[in-house]
Amino acid sequence: MPAKLFKPKCLATAIGSLPFAESKSAYELVLKYLPEIPVSPEFPMMGYKHTFCGPFLENLPGLVADDKREIFYFNTSIDNSGEFEKFYENYLSGNLDYFKISYERGIGFYNLLKMLQTTRPSNIQYFKTQMPGPITTGLTIKDETDKNIIYNEEFMQIIIKAIVMKAKWQINEIKKTFPDIIFFFDEPGLVNYGSSYFNIEKNYIIQCLNEVFEAVNVTTGSHCCGNTDWSILMESKVNIISFDAYTYSGAMVMYPDHLKKFLSRNGCLAWGIIPNSQKIFNHTPEALAEKLENEINILVQKGFSKKDILNASLITPACGLGSATQDIAQKVLWTLQRVSMILRTKYSLNNDLI
Repeated sequence: MPAKLFKPKCLATAIGSLPFAESKSAYELVLKYLPEIPVSPEFPMMGYKHTFCGPFLENLPGLVADDKREIFYFNTSIDNSGEFEKFYENYLSGNLDYFKISYERGIGFYNLLKMLQTTRPSNIQYFKTQMPGPITTGLTIKDETDKNIIYNEEFMQIIIKAIVMKAKWQINEIKKTFPDIIFFFDEPGLVNYGSSYFNIEKNYIIQCLNEVFEAVNVTTGSHCCGNTDWSILMESKVNIISFDAYTYSGAMVMYPDHLKKFLSRNGCLAWGIIPNSQKIFNHTPEALAEKLENEINILVQKGFSKKDILNASLITPACGLGSATQDIAQKVLWTLQRVSMILRTKYSLNNDLI
């Protein structure tokens, strides 16, 4: 658990991806509209090695980067024992350099951190970064027969341990400049829970998630952009649950008992109330702030404290902006900042996250 209690009080941050090739304008948008909690940007437009899982797969045993098909997969049909031995030697010795993300893959992380080290803005309270969680990684990456690697226990252990070590490497780099970090292990793959496609037990999911959440001593979060069984994340050790509150209104009220326990252990909700599509042009910040207040009032009617929910709320886009246009991305971030300001002003919420 992080040493610092996280109470965001309706401050704004984002999911991560932006519709740019790496550029100065991307960082300027982040710093302009997310001054308190800037987010490490991802640039999926730069190619498949920069898409969701791509930056975090280096040095994994048996992994193949197929440039022709623009995919990654694990080749489980060959003898990977030498690579496994090397991986576990570095894991057990705690050699974080072995798990570092290269500049080529993590260009947004490196360059934003460097820019912040130079400018040192005084209003930054947390540095947010993110990577795929173990369940989604296991569902995204397949083996040579096109089977999801999540069903291969040996390789799933590799994925979980690699995620832990790559997260720790990033945290060490950030702490050279900023002591307070929000680290998201995003799990959009949880939308498949309960379907015939997803034959994974709930307890196993929570076990995998907790192995990651409990390994890092910072504020943790997880984003799922579709609807799912939210009790999974509420029962896990995660600190922040991020969801699409714009599309899935009432998602949290379906789990009142789980939500009460989650909030009672200082859990927080990241309300994705800002649409990340053309729909953003159909709404004013005032209308979206009212929409979120209506969602919160439904919880209040169920016995929740409005003050407690506001103090435990982040405001975000519904999902990432990697597939949006640049005009949409700018409008989303502009609206996001203003919705946050409307709520913080109306309810006299200050910027102090403690």
